[in-house]
Amino acid sequence: MLTFTKVPKSYSNLTKIMVSQAVSDFLTDPDFGLELSSYAKRRLKLARFGNQKTTPISQIKRKYC
Repeated sequence: MLTFTKVPKSYSNLTKIMVSQAVSDFLTDPDFGLELSSYAKRRLKLARFGNQKTTPISQIKRKYC
């Protein structure tokens, strides 16, 4: 069974403001639909997979557990 809880009016107004701001931000995004340049894509890939050293979970466990 679904029950409802009465929410104070100030919370209700704040929720309305937050939701309307989020929708407005989404709809007015100036970059929506634009493609990244090949240079930007390459830089993002390098930043993500570049010369980053990863640490095995077993080594982290030994160090902190």
